[in-house]
Amino acid sequence: MNIKLDKMRYQPNVISYYFGLLAIVIDVLYLFEVLNVLVPSLVMATKILLNIVLMLMTFLAVEKCKAYSKGYSIVLIVFGVICLLRLLYVPLQVLLSYDMIDETGSLTSTVIKSVVPKGDLIKIAVYLIVMATSYFIAGLTGYIRSKKLTNYVTLLENNRVK
Repeated sequence: MNIKLDKMRYQPNVISYYFGLLAIVIDVLYLFEVLNVLVPSLVMATKILLNIVLMLMTFLAVEKCKAYSKGYSIVLIVFGVICLLRLLYVPLQVLLSYDMIDETGSLTSTVIKSVVPKGDLIKIAVYLIVMATSYFIAGLTGYIRSKKLTNYVTLLENNRVK
């Protein structure tokens, strides 16, 4: 009998849980930063709603991973991939919204008379990288631990039957 695996049957998967919650907190920070940087539009409002849905789905997946769910661990890994894809999309969106770069390297727009400092773009990229890393750690940890627990429970059931 493996004591460590036996304890997993009665204790929640807190590693996946806390990294998933960290991803949600970073997502909120990312959303505030994007709201301060990007051009307001109907498309931006849609992105905010999709981001809120993503956060709610993340919370559901994190709660299920706390109970060692393999399927929801894979969902968290997919959310990490989505964050990496957003890392490619957001700078492109900023470059399309702003048409000039000034002498400090900040993006400026002649249409809406606003400036995006380079530091804000770097913060957005860092938020997305940290968020994707948190999703990957939560998902991979949840998947590995749930697989170990499932194999252990199957082994216990087979030993009881024999």
